[in-house]
Parts: sequence; structure tokens; C-alpha cells
Amino acid sequence: GRLTMQEIRKALEMGYKIVEMYELWEYEVARYETGGLFTDFINKFLKIKQEASGYPSWCLTEEDKAKYIHSYHEHEGIHLDPTKIEKNGGLRSLAKLMLN
Repeated sequence: GRLTMQEIRKALEMGYKIVEMYELWEYEVARYETGGLFTDFINKFLKIKQEASGYPSWCLTEEDKAKYIHSYHEHEGIHLDPTKIEKNGGLRSLAKLMLN
């Protein structure tokens, strides 16, 4: 069968021995590519979900809200629209459904 390197390492840790190996492929990942086939789709519904979740409870002032929007953009690369951030359970559920 085919195994990943993580599975092989775990098996060796647990005391298993490799008796025969026919082929080994190893890919070195030098960097993570943020783009991909579904990136735009995921980002669109993640933005909708976050905006429909409303502000976190710690966002009490306009400054807190601006910090939240800036922090989210830095971590996720998605700019939230402050005029659309308000709790909307139905829209949030729909966005979550699309993400799953």
C-alpha cells in the first residue's frame, strides 16, 4: 500500500520495521502557496461568515473594532467590511454550510 512519511515515521516509533520498499517519493516544500483552485470561493464565504458573526465580545470601542478588522486582515488576508459586521445567524449558517 501507499503510506505518507508521517505514517512511516509513526510506525517506526512504535517499533515496526520496514521489510521491503519499492519506491519512495519525497517532496520538499520550501514555501506555502496561498493561492489555489478554491481560494476565492473559500475567502468569499469566510468573509461572509466572519461578518455575519458580529464583532467579538472584546470589541467595545471603535478603536477595538478597527484593531479586530486589521488583525483579521493580517492573519487571513481578508478585509472585513465594517458596515456589514453584525450578528446574522441565518447568513452565518449558510456561509458555514458553503465552507463545509
